[in-house]
Amino acid sequence: KHGFYTYGPQVNKEPSIKKMKQIADYIARYASHPAIAESRIDAFDPVSHMITWHFDPHEDDHISNADLKLGRQTITEHVYKFMIKLIKHIPDKGFHLIRYYGFYSNRTTKKSPSIKKLLIASSIRHLKRQINWRYLLKSTYKFDPIRCHCGSLMTLNLDYSFLPNSTKEGLISDA
Repeated sequence: KHGFYTYGPQVNKEPSIKKMKQIADYIARYASHPAIAESRIDAFDPVSHMITWHFDPHEDDHISNADLKLGRQTITEHVYKFMIKLIKHIPDKGFHLIRYYGFYSNRTTKKSPSIKKLLIASSIRHLKRQINWRYLLKSTYKFDPIRCHCGSLMTLNLDYSFLPNSTKEGLISDA
């Protein structure tokens, strides 16, 4: 009623260049992260001021039967009604949007082949081998802790162990 948003700039009856610049700055501040992608706007008719856009509803993502899903929704409406819906998504001044990092980041979807590779059993075994203490020392310090100065590998002899409960299963992990 009084502005673009609940806490937006007030619009007076007489337009002034200063007020118009403030309104333009207010809207342009959020142009880098729009609420709708430009690719979802299908058509705009400047004569009738009608805009056609589409969206894919996620309310039916849990439904496995494709016939019961709503599918892509195409909407044609007056540009002012569209702007009202769009402006609701402009956050308040000083409001910090939280973005996801790591697995939930937007880049993660582009790396999906590498994520699928993590789920393969052979890949998991390979990664587990790289986490053990010997591999980490070799990769970090270029030093093999179980290689003797003469060049041969040290072996674990449990017959002469002084450790209590010295069973092979209890002492050896993935080394």
